[in-house]
Amino acid sequence: VPHEAEMYLSITLDRGARAFVVISSKAGGVEVESLKGRVVRKISNRGITKAEARSVAKKLHLSGEKRGRFLRILANLERLSREKECELAEINPLAVTKSGGLKALDAKVILDDNALFRHPEFSKLHPEDEFEGEASRQGFAFVRLEGNIAVVGNGAGLVLSTLDLVADAGGNPACFLDLGGGAQRERVEAAVNLVNKLPNADRILVNIFGGITRTTDVAEGIKSVIEQGGMKPIYARISGVEEREAREILTKTPVHLYPSPLEAVEAAVRSQ
Repeated sequence: VPHEAEMYLSITLDRGARAFVVISSKAGGVEVESLKGRVVRKISNRGITKAEARSVAKKLHLSGEKRGRFLRILANLERLSREKECELAEINPLAVTKSGGLKALDAKVILDDNALFRHPEFSKLHPEDEFEGEASRQGFAFVRLEGNIAVVGNGAGLVLSTLDLVADAGGNPACFLDLGGGAQRERVEAAVNLVNKLPNADRILVNIFGGITRTTDVAEGIKSVIEQGGMKPIYARISGVEEREAREILTKTPVHLYPSPLEAVEAAVRSQ
């Protein structure tokens, strides 16, 4: 498309400020970090106001028909960003044609994965791994990885620290699965069943600290899956509420129990 100038325009979510911001520049076609003279404008949580939009246009020294067209594009981009819950909606470059018109020559949208369940229209654009899909339906926080040790725990911080311990011990995690707080037997059973089916996982590492989660529920869930047969080796540290009873439940199962996370991790990694 023949044009005489390029601009940059985006609306992005600033999580720190808990607000959307407009980023714009009279120079386009480059990465946002490289923009010179860029304009950054925080906008109202209820939608961009006319005053906020005019402020952006003014700082870009736009006037006349070009200003009016820019304001319409900005309003449409902002509406798209809010309605579809985008983390980023970007036009780069926004070309200025010889006749004074504005044309989007390229665009990029980054969707918020956590909001996709509210937007079924995007499902065909987002091919879903069968395990991630099942985890999502069960309400688990789940990330599939490349290694062979499936990691299950309760609480994102605990699971992330367990992944670090596995890596430090020379192992490779096959997944991250957070049961969440207060997981009952059926939920634990569903989680262990899920990671047991991962083709790249040949063992399972369970790290549970029972507070609002009863360790006996965790133990019963694990035992139930084992009784179904075809279970991969499980290395577990289970401590907290009803810890002694949980250990008794698992005593006659093939689960390898350890008193500390580090010992469980090292055993799981060493068994390779």
